[in-house]
This record gives sequence, structure tokens and C-alpha cells, in this order.
Amino acid sequence: MQIVTDRLLIRPAAFEDIHRIVELWNDPRITTFVGFPFGLRTNADIVASQLVPPPEHLTDRILVVIHYESGKIIGQAMMHSPDQNGLSTTDIKLNPDHQGLHYGSEIKRALLTYLFHETSCTIVETTPNLANSASIHLQESCGAIRIGRGRWEPSHDSSADCIPVDYWIYRVYKHSAPYPDVRHRQFQYTAIIPVAGKSQRMRQFKPLLPWPPNQQNASRCVIQSAISSLMEAGIDPIRVAVGTRGTEIKGRLKNWPVQIVEGASGTKAMSDTIVKVLPLIDPASVIVILPGDHPAVAPETIRRLVGFHEENPDRIHIPSFGGKSGHPAFFPPSANQFMACSNRKNGLRSVIHDSSLDVVYHEMGDPGILKNLDLPSDYSV
Repeated sequence: MQIVTDRLLIRPAAFEDIHRIVELWNDPRITTFVGFPFGLRTNADIVASQLVPPPEHLTDRILVVIHYESGKIIGQAMMHSPDQNGLSTTDIKLNPDHQGLHYGSEIKRALLTYLFHETSCTIVETTPNLANSASIHLQESCGAIRIGRGRWEPSHDSSADCIPVDYWIYRVYKHSAPYPDVRHRQFQYTAIIPVAGKSQRMRQFKPLLPWPPNQQNASRCVIQSAISSLMEAGIDPIRVAVGTRGTEIKGRLKNWPVQIVEGASGTKAMSDTIVKVLPLIDPASVIVILPGDHPAVAPETIRRLVGFHEENPDRIHIPSFGGKSGHPAFFPPSANQFMACSNRKNGLRSVIHDSSLDVVYHEMGDPGILKNLDLPSDYSV
């Protein structure tokens, strides 16, 4: 058995994976937060002794996380079988060189989906170190709730290299998980990200600006942040419509699971770009429009919009914040005919206001839906 996500393959570890697992377990950058500042100091024999014959399930065994594009193992994970109360725990060890691209949350969501839908698990508990802000953010982004704190003390027979760990207790509950299982969605959702503009007012090419701004070592750019939000929300496929500077964007997205659509118009009318992409999209698909200069939309916002569409599939769904509408906008398949012949002057507004479809605005509490990088002054957190 194995778990497949947008970018990753999660499968049981095999003997040929032992060397890579030993490297992960002995990396202090990974183990310090769990009380082992010098690594676990393990070896191949110890890891080999923990590999078990392939059962019919993925719990209680070492799993490796493989990156599709490179074929490399970038992490290790484990899920424990639920106890008599339906409680399970998860563990993720991710190569620090691959942090900052939302792989951790992609792994976590895959484990949650498996536990909630393939086992009797109803609660998943995790205990991140109080000082591990990245792990804390990961848990919260996956819908975990902080319920308390605790302290782990090394046993008397433990290695002298162990140190105590103060930790938070987080839990995700099956009945209140904030994201739908993508396998059970009624509709396919296809995202269009228009990035055909010339960024004349910004005076820099917006899609490739580092994001977040003012970070010297920002690992992502604006367009990658927008794509990551869609991927975390389970939107697939994703079409990126590029214009005259498409080669630069293609290079930056070389290993990303998106389709580049070339030849899009560089005019100010975003609808021109969308019309270029429409023939490549399944007519039965819901279309999600997220401009490439909107890097700050929260994945949870997109997941909630998916839920709204699932409940009312014949309407256009648009997020708002403080009474102002933003992106991404969700268009049902019945809107395709209006989008294909939209008024060029008014663009998508003509579809929203002139079509026969009802439009629903949802107050989201997410200011990121309005974060449009148009002028140099907009390029800030």
C-alpha cells in the first residue's frame, strides 16, 4: 500500500532505504526538538530491525516520503494504530533542505486522511516542542487544536545526550476536521493562475519576487506561494497562464506539478488570459481563478470556499473581507459559456454581474484575499 499526494509518494520503508533513514535520524537539525541534540546515533542494523513485513495497512511501521520530480527520499513518517479510544499519533521527520515548501503539511494531511478514512481513528494527537514554531504552525494549519502542555524527561537508562522537552499537546478531531477529504468531493476543481501581465506599475516582475518580502532567504516567490495555497487546499489540476516572460516562470516552476499554458495575452484584461485556457479544461470542472499576484491567500480560505461550492454548486462563490470582494473566485461549469464570451472591457465582472448565475459573497476573515501586488507600496506583509 502507499499514499499519493500532489507532489509526494508515501510508502513503507524497504531495505534499500535504510541508509537514507539513518541519515535523517542522525541529523541534529531534525532531532534536537525531540530531545536529541546530537541525533539518535542509530545505525543500519537498528533501522533494519524495525522494518516489518508488508501488512495490509500502513500504521505502526516506518514510512518514507519520496518527492515525485526528483525521486529522492525527503523525509520519514509514521502513524500509530488508534487505541481503544480512537486516538492515534503521527510523527514526521522532514529533511531541513526541503522545508518551507509546505511538504510537512502535505504529509500531515495525507496521514490524517488515511487515519480518518482507513482506520477506526477519531483523534490524532501530536506534541510539538514549545520552541518549534514551524511544527506548531504545521499542526494549526491542519486544523489541530491546542489542548494542553506536557514535559518529557529522559529515563535513567537513556543516553546522557538526551535533554528534557517541554511540549504542547495538539489534537485533530475527525468530526471537526476543517478540510474535506478530496476523494469525497462531488466536483473536480481546476485552478487558473493568470500571470501574463508585464508588471509595469510594480516596476519589477511580480510573480518572481521573493515571498514573504523582506526575508533575505525567502524560499519561495510570489507565484509559488499562490500555487502552494491551492495545492494545500487540494485543488488539482492547476494551470498557469504565462505571457511574454513565460520562460522565466517555467524555469522557476520546473519541478512543480502545474501545467504551463503559453501564449496568453499580456493585456490588462485578465479575461483574455482565461479565455486562452478554457479550451484546455474539462467542461465539467469548477474553475477557480487566483491571479498570480495574490500570494497571501490562506489554504483554509480555499478549502472553505470548496465547501461552500459543494453545498451550492450552481452559484458563483467569491470571498470577501471587510465588505470588499477578493480572490480566488469559484465559477461553476455553467459559467464557462459566459467566460468564453465575456465583455473584454469589464472582464470577469461582466460574468459576475451579467450572467444569469447567482453570486454569493462569503466573509472569510482572511485579509490575504485582498492582497494584490499592484504597486511597489503593496509589496509588504
